[in-house]
Amino acid sequence: IKEDITERKLTQEALGRSEERFSQIAELSQTVIWEVNANGMYIYISPVSKEVWGYEPEELVGKKYFYDLHPIEGREEFKEAALEVFARRDVFKGLINPIVIKSQKRIWVLTNGTPIIDSQNNLIGYRGADSDITERKQAEEAMKQSEEALNYAQQIANMGSWSLDLTNNKLTWSKNYYRLIGVDPGIQEVYNDYFIKIVHPEDANKMDEKLQEIHETKGPASFDFRIVMPDGQIKWIQNNIVPVFEGDQLVRLNGVNWTRR
Repeated sequence: IKEDITERKLTQEALGRSEERFSQIAELSQTVIWEVNANGMYIYISPVSKEVWGYEPEELVGKKYFYDLHPIEGREEFKEAALEVFARRDVFKGLINPIVIKSQKRIWVLTNGTPIIDSQNNLIGYRGADSDITERKQAEEAMKQSEEALNYAQQIANMGSWSLDLTNNKLTWSKNYYRLIGVDPGIQEVYNDYFIKIVHPEDANKMDEKLQEIHETKGPASFDFRIVMPDGQIKWIQNNIVPVFEGDQLVRLNGVNWTRR
């Protein structure tokens, strides 16, 4: 008996190439592919776990639950929350959580997972991926610390910084700038029209004149003006502005303001 299996063979070869590409992408992106049963025990771990977590797949499969890799502090809460998700059979995306790898180093991963349901509508487990985002997390933490240091320095100097995107008429203020001009930091978006309203009426023309000067010279400008605080108090502000041009088009203004004492 002879049977033509050419199509099957081609399908298997295509599948093999697809799996190879997927494996290479997972390795390059430091992504561990996993499956766990309904109780959370690993039943599959991709080989890249050795490089990313320090564990060979056989050290985890059938021996450890996913929450065993969570730091001891908060592990029980993490386990309970995850198993509640399992009970609801929810898909989860973008879960940022820490993992303690074999070397006892703590890394941060971005976890995505989806439930595996059998033909009888029973939950078999979950399948998903953990991407190592430790460098991103460290960069975010460094940026946060830098922003905190900048805000502290601005508090000491009684100053604030800002940036105005002229294309979108959108202002971005440093944290201390809100305090400087008496605005609630809970306001997430403040547009230039808002700022114009608190400039003292007698100084409104001064703002227009300096903006015209910047257009003509394409250089920085410095001037004093008054604002009306929410309680009606008049406050003098020293304003230093650096323009940003794209060709002849003024697209952004960056500035630093001090309160005159």
